[in-house]
Amino acid sequence: MQSLDRALAVLDINFAGVVKALNKQAGIFLNVFAGVGVLLVAFGVFNYVTSMESHDNAQKIRAGLMIGAGIILISARAFMTYIMPAGTMDGI
Repeated sequence: MQSLDRALAVLDINFAGVVKALNKQAGIFLNVFAGVGVLLVAFGVFNYVTSMESHDNAQKIRAGLMIGAGIILISARAFMTYIMPAGTMDGI
């Protein structure tokens, strides 16, 4: 890591600024993922309700997969902060 800092110092690159910009971009992506996750959960619940009405088991499974995928996308920020090293996801 020290050699990387020295190389960036030679190239006159502000490493902290680069990390801050990447964290901001990651935050935007995680917000978009959460929004898509909310839409997936809502559409999955709608599909599940309509499958109960029509007794369609394949649609029930599809709705369950949509709800599960939506929950994973909503909690992507928590997963990322859990698996990333300490301090790398600060400010997101």
